[in-house]
Amino acid sequence: MAVDPLERVTNLVTLLLHTRVPLVAEQIFAELDGAYPDDEQARHTMFERDKRTLREADVPLRTKVVAEEGGRTGYWIDGDEWFLPELDLTDDERVALHVAVAGVHLGVRWGDDALTKVADADEPGGPPPAAVAAQVHDLPHLPALVDAQRRRCVVRFGYRGTERAVDPWALLLRNGFWYLAGRDHARGELRHFRIDRMDAGTVAVGDPGAFDPPAGYSPGAGFPTDPKLLGDAEPVEARVRVWPPHAVRVAAEVGPGQVAGWGDDGSVEVAVTVRHRAAFRSWVLGLLDHAEVLGPAELRDDLVAWLRAITAEVAP
Repeated sequence: MAVDPLERVTNLVTLLLHTRVPLVAEQIFAELDGAYPDDEQARHTMFERDKRTLREADVPLRTKVVAEEGGRTGYWIDGDEWFLPELDLTDDERVALHVAVAGVHLGVRWGDDALTKVADADEPGGPPPAAVAAQVHDLPHLPALVDAQRRRCVVRFGYRGTERAVDPWALLLRNGFWYLAGRDHARGELRHFRIDRMDAGTVAVGDPGAFDPPAGYSPGAGFPTDPKLLGDAEPVEARVRVWPPHAVRVAAEVGPGQVAGWGDDGSVEVAVTVRHRAAFRSWVLGLLDHAEVLGPAELRDDLVAWLRAITAEVAP
C-alpha cells in the first residue's frame, strides 16, 4: 500500500531528529518499513527527492561518512539548529505579538503553533489570549507534546477517562493520525496514544530532563503495521472465510498459525485479530464478494449494520 508523501517525509524527519547516530539510506529504509518502494532504484530515487524537499524547506539535514557502514553517507537532523529558541518575552511583548498575528489574516495557520509556544506557561489551565482562542485547532495538544518530547518532560493527560503519565519518546504520523509513543508509567511499557483521542483539557508538562529514551529506540518501534491492530480497544478475534481468488494470498498474509482450515472449494477460514473496526471493515470489503465474516456475531452485525446504513444513504 502506497504511503502518503506527507506522512513519509514527516516520519523521515521524526526518525532523523531522534537518531543518536547518523543513519545510512538502508537503515532508514528498514526503520521506515513500507514507506519506500521495494525496487532499489525506485526507493533511492524517492529518497533523493525527499532529501531535496527537506533542504528546500531549510531543514538542517546533516551528513557524515560512516566508517562502520563501509564509508557510506549517514544522515541526521540537528534539532538545536532547527527548533525555535526560547524567546523570553515580557507580558507586554507577548500581548503585542498576539495582537499582530490576530490582525493579519493569511488564510493559513502558520502562527498558531508559534503562539502556543510563547503562551504564558506559568498559568496552567488558564485560558489562552483571545487571538489564540479564536483559532480552531485540530490537535490542540500537539504543540505541548512536541515541546515536552524535545525537552524530555513527563506528560500527564486524560485518555478515555483515565489519567496517564507518559515519557514522550516520539511523535509519529501513521495513516493520517498523530500518535504519541512512550513509556506508560502505570503499565511500565511502551504504548501508543492517538493524540486526537486525548481528553479535552490541558496536557500537564513536567520538569525537563526527567528521562532518557532507551538505547537503541527508534520512532516506530513496536508500532503495529497492520491497520486492523491500530487503536487501544480490546482485541477481538474475527473468523473470516475467504474464497478464491484471494484465499491463498490472505492465508499467506495472516500466517499459518491463523489458518483454521481449507475447504474443498479452495476457500480458507482464517482468524484475524481486530482492534480497529473501521480498518477491519475496509479489509473485508476490499475482498469484495469473496469474503464472509463468520463471527463473532458482534463483528458480523456491525458490518451488516454499517452496510445497511450506507445503502440507506444512497437509496433514492
